[in-house]
Amino acid sequence: MDLEVLVTPGLGDNSYLIASGDEAAVVDPQRDVGRFLAAAEGRGVAIRHVLETHVHNDYLSGALELRAATGAAVAAPARGGYEFPVDPMAEGDELKLGDIRLMAMETPGHTPEHLSYLLFEAGAEVPAAVFTGGSLMVGNAGRTDLLGPERADELTRAQFRSLRRLAALPDDVRVFPTHGAGSFCGSGPSERSRTSTMGLERGRNPALTAPSEDAFVRQQLAGLLAFPNEIVFHLGLWLTVLGTVGLMIGYVLSPVAVPPGLFLMLLTGWLTMGLLAVLPNIPRRWRHAE
Repeated sequence: MDLEVLVTPGLGDNSYLIASGDEAAVVDPQRDVGRFLAAAEGRGVAIRHVLETHVHNDYLSGALELRAATGAAVAAPARGGYEFPVDPMAEGDELKLGDIRLMAMETPGHTPEHLSYLLFEAGAEVPAAVFTGGSLMVGNAGRTDLLGPERADELTRAQFRSLRRLAALPDDVRVFPTHGAGSFCGSGPSERSRTSTMGLERGRNPALTAPSEDAFVRQQLAGLLAFPNEIVFHLGLWLTVLGTVGLMIGYVLSPVAVPPGLFLMLLTGWLTMGLLAVLPNIPRRWRHAE
């Protein structure tokens, strides 16, 4: 097996190119797919599969772009509610890639439909690696509140059970998460290392050492950072633009002379309020320059 980690520093995320024989697969690709195509071309392999671990909250997937460029099949969680054709994957489903096989493992928590993928070398019955998406991260775990507070408790408890399943894998199983240091999808600070092993994580990861499910829920939901709110962004942007235009028209057409200093003070105040609403909520996928 040949594997390359392709990092998107602006989002703190990893994508993976796996090659075996003359075939390759990409796990959780970002939309700027040129780098995946170049990595495959450099190895002389053809991308046959794209694997999605979950419906992403922080970027647009490049699955459709890779399918259009290569004809690759897109494998994704059966419960993901995708609005384009995918090969639906559920617990125990497998696909072949050269001499290796990849098996779906249901690990809900970060999202309800979340899958991890176990990688088995040729003829092996024990996995050599696991692609954990937004479930187990290096030094932490994926946050469970992105679908709203009403589902946070349910998903955090699901995450507890998923992490315990993953932690039962052998020590030398390599851990390849999608979210890493710098990603807002983590429930807290993460190690700067992009990958790990199950033995290392079992010994140091606080998400795996909570003494009980209730303690885990309290720990994982405490002190979460705010994430961008696209509704606030779009509403703030439109109100800022429309309000600015309205002030300018009013200044020009007002039958009463408005002192320029007063107009500039009102305009500056309006723009400042708008920027305070808009800037913290710029969608993360827009912050990543393609």
